[in-house]
Amino acid sequence: MVAFALFLSACGGGGGGNNNPPPTASVSANPATITVGQTTTLTWSCGNSTSATASGDWSGSKALTGHETVTPATSGTKTYTITCSGSGGNVSASAQVTVNDLPVPPTASISPPSATVPFGETKNFSCPATGVPAPTVSWSTDIGSVSASGVYTPPTTQPSQFLATVTCTATNGSGPPASSSATVTLVSKMVSATPMGIYCAKASCVKIVRVVVKGFFPGTTTFDSSPKIFIGPPINDFRGFIESFTTVSSDTYDLSMVFDTNRFDPGPIDIWSTNPSPGGGESNHLQVVFKGNLNTGAVASSKIFQLDQAAKKVWQFDANGNLEKSFDVGTGARGIAADGDFLAVSSGTAVNTYRISGSGIASGVAPNGGAMGVALGGGYACFAEDTAGTVSCYDPSVINPVANSVSVGNSPVSVAIAEIDGTWYCVAFDTSNFTIYLLRLPDLQLVRAVTLTGLTPASDLHLAVFRSGSQLGVAAVLDPAGKTIVFVDLRTGQEIRRVAFDGDALRIAADNTNGKVVIAFYDHVASVTRFGSIDPSNGGVNNLTTTADNVPIALTVSPDGTKTNSGNRSAVVVVNNQ
Repeated sequence: MVAFALFLSACGGGGGGNNNPPPTASVSANPATITVGQTTTLTWSCGNSTSATASGDWSGSKALTGHETVTPATSGTKTYTITCSGSGGNVSASAQVTVNDLPVPPTASISPPSATVPFGETKNFSCPATGVPAPTVSWSTDIGSVSASGVYTPPTTQPSQFLATVTCTATNGSGPPASSSATVTLVSKMVSATPMGIYCAKASCVKIVRVVVKGFFPGTTTFDSSPKIFIGPPINDFRGFIESFTTVSSDTYDLSMVFDTNRFDPGPIDIWSTNPSPGGGESNHLQVVFKGNLNTGAVASSKIFQLDQAAKKVWQFDANGNLEKSFDVGTGARGIAADGDFLAVSSGTAVNTYRISGSGIASGVAPNGGAMGVALGGGYACFAEDTAGTVSCYDPSVINPVANSVSVGNSPVSVAIAEIDGTWYCVAFDTSNFTIYLLRLPDLQLVRAVTLTGLTPASDLHLAVFRSGSQLGVAAVLDPAGKTIVFVDLRTGQEIRRVAFDGDALRIAADNTNGKVVIAFYDHVASVTRFGSIDPSNGGVNNLTTTADNVPIALTVSPDGTKTNSGNRSAVVVVNNQ
């Protein structure tokens, strides 16, 4: 019960004072705390009074004493005031009543009701809850963890199942707790896919792709169980499958993919990772593009060099194709070049130079972007950085060289070095815009750019440049899909001519001694590689009589012009250049 009373008195001086006593007032409410719809009883009393008036949350004239039951219709703090009046003056008293809302049991509704969450990522859930009083919300899950704010995190170790439940629970004491749950499908996710290398057999080429998977890898060479990684759908009619994989680290794997074509560049390849949960569909996919127009073979003096990306080595052979030794070049090597006593190897993280007469790395530089093609000549080393859109050069004889770089085109891939009329140049070819750039060494000053038209986009275009002989300063570009070779005079920037051919062309190489371009074709019927030669000035393809029992991913010509070297991984087939 809450009651308030106020007494007022009047006083006067002398013999003429007011003898009327002051009024008194009191009011109380019982109970003082109720719920909407419940009643409380007001009790009041006015002394020395002739009238009583109610105000606040009640009104009207009242008896000098009494009881009254009130039923507040709304919640809040209600004030009931009584004013007592008499000849001695006025006085008021008040009583307050706390009116609460009706209790309402809690409700909860989680959002979203379902979600797919890749391992290594998080998902925010919300849980709007209602009830009187306002409920509190707590979170729980059976797999992984969920924060007090509803942020779900998958487990870091492989769970027994790939379906998790996230639950929010609302409580307020007005009824049983209310819960709402969401289903979480846990999926592995590829976060990167990088082409690492190519090697070819008679009927197909194997592409090696390094994938980084957040989650749990299938761990099977058949890749036909859940979870699964696969190639698809077919792009450019090139179909393939994942033959095997190698574990690099806890989340990194090298996939060996086989395609039903011996083309070096099948164009874009989609690699899919599927949902590992029962009945799951595709989780995500990444696209990789193989750039197969790089030189993976080289000659220097009487030595032949062949890059084996799978073995992470460069093999050295004598002039007859007999293996002499190897250089360990690490993962991700893309192109090689040789000149004098130097062997240069480009990769995604470095361009290293080795001394042929010695062992180990003689010098190296770190590219701005992934280094693709590399070239040696005239005491210079040049390399193309397709992702950075630059061409760089350095002195390979310096232990810690500083590379000079220049922006060139959109995505330069192939490079060559040639001395033309007493000046050394780096020749860069951008396969995205079909442009040949002539850059003066060592400052890489752009002398001219020659843009070729009518070439086939996304084909494995291949560049060869004559470094000496009667065709010095002539560049040749092979367009296998377009079945064309384009000859360009780098001195003038003029196109000399185009030569059409039949067959599945693989590689070209400049025969400096004889002034011809040697071209390798794969004969699918006989399962051999055939060779031809083309004069940049006139005539068509002159078929050579020799064949090689391999598919060349590198084609070179001996310095004296008598031999053609057909290289693939750890073997080189040397045939007569006739």
